[in-house]
Amino acid sequence: MTKSATYTNERSVAKTAALNAARAVARLAAAKDGLKSRSKADSSPVTAADLEANRILKETLLGAFPGDGWLSEETADDPRRLERDRVWIVDPIDGTRELVDGVPEYAVSVALAERGRVVVGVIVNPAKDEIFEAARGQGVFLNGEPVKANHPLSGRPVVELSRSDIRKGLYDGAQDVFEIRPCGSIAYKLARLAAGFSDGVVSITPKNEWDVAAGVLLVEEAGGKVGPIAGGAFTFNSRDPLLPDLVAGTGEAFELLRTTAAHLAETSLRESQRAKILGQKGCVVWLTGLSGSGKTTVARALEATLLGEGHLAYVLDGDKVRQGLNRDLGFSPEDRDENIRRIGEVAALFADAGVVAVTSFISPYREGRRRARRAAPGGRFLEVFLDVPLSVCEKRDPKGLYKKARRGEIEQFTGISAPYEKPENPDLVLPTDRLSVSECVERIHALLVRAGYLGARPGNGKPASNGS
Repeated sequence: MTKSATYTNERSVAKTAALNAARAVARLAAAKDGLKSRSKADSSPVTAADLEANRILKETLLGAFPGDGWLSEETADDPRRLERDRVWIVDPIDGTRELVDGVPEYAVSVALAERGRVVVGVIVNPAKDEIFEAARGQGVFLNGEPVKANHPLSGRPVVELSRSDIRKGLYDGAQDVFEIRPCGSIAYKLARLAAGFSDGVVSITPKNEWDVAAGVLLVEEAGGKVGPIAGGAFTFNSRDPLLPDLVAGTGEAFELLRTTAAHLAETSLRESQRAKILGQKGCVVWLTGLSGSGKTTVARALEATLLGEGHLAYVLDGDKVRQGLNRDLGFSPEDRDENIRRIGEVAALFADAGVVAVTSFISPYREGRRRARRAAPGGRFLEVFLDVPLSVCEKRDPKGLYKKARRGEIEQFTGISAPYEKPENPDLVLPTDRLSVSECVERIHALLVRAGYLGARPGNGKPASNGS
C-alpha cells in the first residue's frame, strides 16, 4: 500500500490497533488470571495481556501494511526488518510492572519508522482513557485536542523519572536542579511531556527502541527536543535496538536537563565500574552510641570480617581523625558538630570510591547524623545504634573517662554533662550488653547484603554462586 503524504491512513490504522489492544489489556486486567506474570530472561514481567495486545497489533498493522517490517518487545526479532524502508516498532504494554501492581501509568505504544525516522506515533493509556497521537508534520493530539510542549519554565523544571531508578539513587544529585516526579512507563512519560504535563523526561539507563519510538515523535511534534544525552538524534530500526539513554524536554528546559543528565550518567558509569571491579557498592556504616557501647570493637571486627571475605572496608574512628584531619578541633558543641560534619564528608568520599566505610563515633546529635546521611552517595548510608544503658557503659569504662567526668575533670562529656540524642529511626539497633561481638557483626553483615551493598561471599573471597 502506498502511503499518503500526511500518513493519514497509517495514523488511523495505528490508532485503531492501539485502541483495540488497549481494550484487550483492560479486559484481561479485570480477569482473575489475566495479569498472572512470568519473568523473561531480563527479569522483566510478561503477562497474557502483553501477548494478546501484541497479537492484535501485529495482525492489524501487518494486515493493513504487509510490506512493512516488524519490531516488538514480545516478538522474536526478525533481521529481515533491516531490509525494509518502513518498520512498525511497538511495545504492547510499556510498563507491565505498573499494570501488575495496579499503578495507572502504563501504555500501549505504536510507532512507524521510515528510513530510521519515526513518522507515526500513537500511545494509549487504557487506565486513564488517554489517547496521544501524532504524524510527522501534523502536530500532536490528546483525545482529539491539539497539545504542545512549548510552555515557559516557571522555576525548577519538573522532570518525570522512573520509580526504580529513583529508588536506586541514580538521580540523587539532581534534586537541586529540577523537581523530581516519579512516573511509570517511559512511553507514557514522553506522551505527558508532549501534552505539557511536565518539563522533561530523563533516563540515564538504556531503553529499547520500542520503549520510546512513539514518544520521540510526540515530543518532536509538540515542539520539544529529544535525543541521546551525548547529543544528536536517534535512528530507529537499528540492528541493535538498545538505546544508551534519553533526555527530552521543552525547548527552554532541554539544555539544562541534558547537561545535568550527562553529569549523572558519567557519575553512574564510574560507580558501576567500581562496583564491578570491587564486587561491592561503596557505602557508609555509621556506628553511633555512648562511650563504652562497643563501637570501635564492633567496627574493627566488622572490618576484619569484610576484608577476610575479599571486600574492601576501612574504619574511621576518633583516634585516627583527631590526630590529623580534626586536630584543630576541641570538644565544644560547635567543634563536635564540625568534627562529625568533616567525618561525614570523608566517609562519603570513601563510599564514592567503592569502600565500605565504617565509622565509630559517638556523634551525639541527630542533625549531625542526618547531615552525614545526606552526604553519602546515592543514599548508601546505614545508621547502626549501639543501644547500651549508661550504667553498663560506666561499668565498662575502658579508658576511665566516666570516672574523670564524674569528678568534673572532663567537661562536656556525653551522657554525663553533655546530651546524647538517640536515633529516632536507625537502620539497625544492637544491644551490645546482650549480644556478642560476633552476633553484632553478623547482623550488620546481613543488613549490608539485604541492602544490596555486597553479595554473600564465602571465606575465600570469591563471589558465591547464584545458581545460574
